[in-house]
Formats: sequence, structure tokens, C-alpha cells
Amino acid sequence: MKRVSTVILLVFVGSIVVSCLPKASEEECRQMCENLVNLRGENNLVTVSDAISVVEKDYVMKEQSLKERMEQEITAWDNEMNDKITGVEKETDKAEIKKEYKKKKAEVKKRYKPQIEKLGPSKKEAINEAKEKAAASENEVKIAVDQCAEKAVKEGTTQKVAQCRINATTSDKYWNGCR
Repeated sequence: MKRVSTVILLVFVGSIVVSCLPKASEEECRQMCENLVNLRGENNLVTVSDAISVVEKDYVMKEQSLKERMEQEITAWDNEMNDKITGVEKETDKAEIKKEYKKKKAEVKKRYKPQIEKLGPSKKEAINEAKEKAAASENEVKIAVDQCAEKAVKEGTTQKVAQCRINATTSDKYWNGCR
């Protein structure tokens, strides 16, 4: 009986000591939870500006690729034209050959122009889509941090534990090294 009353007394005293420890503020709990999200790798999300930058680079490369292919075709027509003109002596015949190849080069430009123009609207769509995805991801992280911080405040996380978890560099240290 004496042993039972001693255990009850120790539990009572322990609960009083624990309840007297300073509680972490809401901001400390938020920082603690942000660190947890970072340690889990859930915060390695693309920001809106990064997403836009990726789309911009992609479309610049697509446009350059189309323009390079167009220039290669035009250059090939120029080379073929120059080869044909080399053996021709009459200026009228040379002019006729140049006129023929001018039409061929215009057809190449006409074929590539719509493809290049289509990039503008599809780029805008891709940017909007990237913005939406990045914003949704950022919102998910914010919700996770908010829920974690709310739970930590409700559970009465102490300042000591919060500071330890804010400074933790691994998930193991966060969970097992901070008690």
C-alpha cells in the first residue's frame, strides 16, 4: 500500500512539474512544424516563379528549335540554288532560278510561321497551369504546417521541445532527440 501511494505521489508531482514548464508559443510551434515539413522533403515544391521560369525556358527552346529548322531548310534551298546558278550564264535564266527558289523559301516560312505563332497561346496556357499547380502545392504545405502547429499548441508542446525540433537537422533527431 505504501508503494502504491508513493507511485501516485510521484505521478502527481511529475504532472505538476511538467505542467509548470513554459509552453511553446504559436509561432514556435509553427517554426517547429515548418522544419518538420522541410525535413520530410515535403517543402521541396516548385514556387510559382520557378514554375513560370521553367515554362519560359521550355518555350524559348521550342521557338529556337523551330526557327533553326526553318533556317536550315532555307539554307539548303539557297545552297541548291547557288549550285544550279553556277553553270548558268544568261542573267534571265539566273533570275528565273532565283525566283523559283524564292517561292520555295517562302513556302518554308509559310509552313513554319503557324507553328511558331501557336507557341504563344500554348505558352500562356502552360504558364497558367504551372501557376495553379505551384499555388496548390504551396497551399498544401501551408495547410500541413497549420494543422501541425495547431496540434502542437493543443498538446502543450514545451518551449524546450519546440526549440530542439526547430534546430533538428534530421527526422530522427526531430522525433527521438527532442522529448
